[in-house]
Amino acid sequence: MMKNDKYLRARGGTTRMIDVKCAKCGEKILFYQKDGPSGGWLKRCYLNRIFGIEKWEQLQHDRDIKSPADMPSLICDCGNLIGTPMMYKDGRLAFRLVRGSFTRRKSIKHKMMTKKYEIEVRGLLSGSQFKKLDKLFRAEGKFKYNKDRIGVCYPDPESGSLVEECRTDIRIRTTAGVPEIIVKQGEWGKSDESRRELSIIGKRGQFDELVLMLAALGHKKGIVVVRAGNVYDYKGVEFSLVEVPNHSFYFEAEVMVDDESKKPTVLKKINKICTDLGLEILSQSAFFDYINKLNKEANESFDFAKYKEGDFKKRFGI
Repeated sequence: MMKNDKYLRARGGTTRMIDVKCAKCGEKILFYQKDGPSGGWLKRCYLNRIFGIEKWEQLQHDRDIKSPADMPSLICDCGNLIGTPMMYKDGRLAFRLVRGSFTRRKSIKHKMMTKKYEIEVRGLLSGSQFKKLDKLFRAEGKFKYNKDRIGVCYPDPESGSLVEECRTDIRIRTTAGVPEIIVKQGEWGKSDESRRELSIIGKRGQFDELVLMLAALGHKKGIVVVRAGNVYDYKGVEFSLVEVPNHSFYFEAEVMVDDESKKPTVLKKINKICTDLGLEILSQSAFFDYINKLNKEANESFDFAKYKEGDFKKRFGI
C-alpha cells in the first residue's frame, strides 16, 4: 500500500514504485516509492519511502535511529557503497545516493505480484538438521531476511477446506512486522507444486485492519499460525528454515518464475540441490498429514465472532 501523506501531496500527488539495484553486481537493493514527476535524477532515498529489502525497510521503524549518526551506510553485499546517511531539510532521514553506484527502473512488482508462479517443495527437519543447514547456508549461501511470522489462514471459499481441497489459499500474515494479504491459487502440497501467487503489502501496525477487511469480505474463521526462522539464497534457490515453536522444524525450497512453462527445469534444479543436501521432500499425503497435525497440536483456531479489534496488536505487537 503506497504511502499517501503530506510529503506526497507536496510533490504534486504523483508517485511510482522503483527498483534500485547495485550497478556493480546487479543485486536489488531497494523497493522504493519515488514521489513527484517522472524523470530526473534520484538523488536520495528517504527511509519512510523504503518498502524493501527488509533490512533497509526496517530502519524507519527502529526507535534507536534518530539522526544520520545512528544509521548505517547503504552498502550492497558485494561491498559497493550506494548511499550515505543524511537528514533532509524537512527533517526526514535518508540515504544520499552515490551517483553511478546504482541503477533504477520502474518496479515490475508494484505491490501486486501478477503472472508470478511459485515452484516449491517442502520437507521435515530434525533439530540437528535445522542447525546444520542454518550454519551451512550462512557460510555458503546468502542470508536474505528473518522469517518470524504471524498469520491467519482462511479456508478455500469454494470447498471450505483448509488443507486437502484448498485450491485458493487466502491468508494474512506479517513477516518481521510487515503485514501482507496473500492469495495462492492452485493445487498445493505436491512434490511438483506450482501455484500462482498474488500479494499486497501493507504497513507496520495494519495487521488488525487486514483482519477487519477480510471479515468484511466474509472470511471470519481460520487458523492462527506462529513461525520463526531464516531465509537464505542457496545456489539460486530460496530456502526457508522454519521452526514451529515448541513443536517441530521444516524447510521450504522455492523459486518464483513468471512463466509456468519453466516449471520442469526449475523443479529439477530444486530437487537436485535437495538431494545433494540429503533432504527428503514430503509427498502430498505426508505434507497434508503434517499440516493437519500442526492444526491440531500447534496452530490455533480463529473465530472473528470472538475477536476484538486490536487483539493481534495487543498479543503480538503487530
